[in-house]
Amino acid sequence: MAEAMEFEPKVKRTLDIARYLPDIEQGMAGAVQFGTARRLHAEFNQLPVFGKTGTCSDKGTRFGWFASFSQAPGGGGLVTVFFLEGGRPTFGPRAAELTGAFYKNLWDRNYFAGKGGQDAAFAKPVFESGKAGGSQ
Repeated sequence: MAEAMEFEPKVKRTLDIARYLPDIEQGMAGAVQFGTARRLHAEFNQLPVFGKTGTCSDKGTRFGWFASFSQAPGGGGLVTVFFLEGGRPTFGPRAAELTGAFYKNLWDRNYFAGKGGQDAAFAKPVFESGKAGGSQ
C-alpha cells in the first residue's frame, strides 16, 4: 500500500493529437449520451464524459473495454480505461457502466471539488447540437 501512495506518474511521451479532438469529441459524447456507453450516463451525469466502447474475443475469451475522458470546468481532467475479461456478460457497454459507477464514486467523495467541477452552478452537462460542455 505504501508503494501505491508514493507512486508518481511520469509522462513517457506526448502525442500531438489535440487538433483531432474536436473532430471526434462529438461522437464520443454521443456514445455516452445515447450510444453504446449510455449505461455510464445512467450512472453519472454530473460532468460531461466522452468515451469509446469496445468488445472482442480471442480463443473463446471475451474482452470488453471502455476508454473515457472528462474535464472539470475549472481544470482537472481525468482519463480512464476499464478493461474486462471474462464470459458472456463481458462487453464494452458493461465496462462503460462500471466507469459510470467509478465517476459517481469520485463525485460522491468530492474528488472534483478541488478542480472546479463540483460547484452548484455546474450540476449537469448541457448537450446542444451534439456539443458537450457549458453550464446551465
